[in-house]
Amino acid sequence: MNIFPGRIESGQVTVSGFQATHTSAHLADLPDGAYRFGLRATDVSLAAGGVEGEVTFVEISGSETFVHVVVGESASVVQIEGIHDLALGDLVRLRLRPDRLFAFDEQGTLVRTPSYDLASVEGR
Repeated sequence: MNIFPGRIESGQVTVSGFQATHTSAHLADLPDGAYRFGLRATDVSLAAGGVEGEVTFVEISGSETFVHVVVGESASVVQIEGIHDLALGDLVRLRLRPDRLFAFDEQGTLVRTPSYDLASVEGR
């Protein structure tokens, strides 16, 4: 799981430089403050409108590619379908899925999990 520092302020979630376009319902009632947010590698994607990061490692595993990326001081892993031709040092853009964020308090205690609808997970 990718772990990113972040904040909730006035209902707006910011995760390691990523500004969420909306606050997911499962995070809406959390108080303002600092959090650590977790996100599975399948819930981070390469996207033209995302935050820029640098590729530090690429691993092809069967029909999937695991891309290790650093954004600021945060390292993350992106799992994407297919074989992708990326090289060390390439700049890519990442997008997070706010509806899939896990929230941890500053002591590392899990305070909120995303609700997974089995149909939406199977239909990815």
